[in-house]
Amino acid sequence: MKNSFTMIELIFVIVIIGILAAVAIPKLSATRDDAKASVEASKISIIQNEIVDYTLSQGKVDSNMSNMSQTLRVMEEQNEANVGDKNTTFLVGSFKCVDMNISSDDKNLSIDFRDAGGNVVCKEIQDILSQTTTEMVIKGINVNY
Repeated sequence: MKNSFTMIELIFVIVIIGILAAVAIPKLSATRDDAKASVEASKISIIQNEIVDYTLSQGKVDSNMSNMSQTLRVMEEQNEANVGDKNTTFLVGSFKCVDMNISSDDKNLSIDFRDAGGNVVCKEIQDILSQTTTEMVIKGINVNY
């Protein structure tokens, strides 16, 4: 007599593997979304720092934000950001997620959040950024050049 698995045993193994896959695949997808959100939030923080560094080194704010940040210039080329004179909108896909603005008197750099809607990555980016300072003084009597 041969030792082998019965059809019932094989079906049970396949069902167990299917259950494990049904649990693991959404977790892996969520991990990928977390990683994308972390990368995008880091880029925005880097851009903030680059703009502050540029303003401190030059003593003025440039009329185009992408001239003050190499990271922002790259994001603009990759269609991850829409850059205006003193404002930038960061995109997650085609979804507008975060705005960065320089005040009209060139003294403050701020981040404003748009409605995340159902976009999970955008919501996570906003959650990460909300834990940090969202307004920075870039010019004025308290800033030494």
